[in-house]
Amino acid sequence: MAQRPQGETHFDFPELTIRIPDQGQWVRVIEKPLPDIKNLPADENFTPIRLITNIAIVDYDDSEIILTSFNPPVEIYARYIVHDVFESARRQRSLKLAYFDEEKQVWVVFTPEYHNYRLLPPSINLVGSAQFDSWGGDPVIAWGG
Repeated sequence: MAQRPQGETHFDFPELTIRIPDQGQWVRVIEKPLPDIKNLPADENFTPIRLITNIAIVDYDDSEIILTSFNPPVEIYARYIVHDVFESARRQRSLKLAYFDEEKQVWVVFTPEYHNYRLLPPSINLVGSAQFDSWGGDPVIAWGG
């Protein structure tokens, strides 16, 4: 999915929309294969319930150049399903959105304080959103608890 940006651009995937403000260079978002959820670790802060996507934000002309810092920040809108809510409640945890930092081998949970994370109520839309100015190169994004 490629787009030559003139200002802000949006990239839509089945479970995720990503909004990228003008980064001063042309970018595109590529989707990579998802790993098996059983091969990803869980920790006391996050256990993945459902993998959403594995994307990388790359230079438009050279997909080997993966962008990891963003100014202004990038925003994602991830769709959740009722099963995600029930499964996190079954585990007695709140529903969380996170990405897997492969280099550090840890889940980075999006928080209201650092990422302006919001979980919209089902009466409005089954969507969570977060903003970030940096992340691991091509992280897996997941719902969990």
